[in-house]
Amino acid sequence: MDEQFKSWLIENKQLNPRSASDVLCRIKRVNLLIPISLDMPNHKILYDLSCHHEFINFTTSVKSQLKRSVNLYYEFVSLKHNI
Repeated sequence: MDEQFKSWLIENKQLNPRSASDVLCRIKRVNLLIPISLDMPNHKILYDLSCHHEFINFTTSVKSQLKRSVNLYYEFVSLKHNI
């Protein structure tokens, strides 16, 4: 799934390979803080993440990057399941 997500980011979101890899790393980082379950809507993951004690101490930039990565991942997953 990781390579499919990375390819999707490059092809559909016009990210360069390095940026796509960064998004993938951020998803893994979020998953360490808050286990991502596709049964949960992304707004619930984002809420739980925003309440996590480590997340609270991140810079605004890092918080934004992590949230964007979650949204991109959920967009990818929702499109994949609709095909």
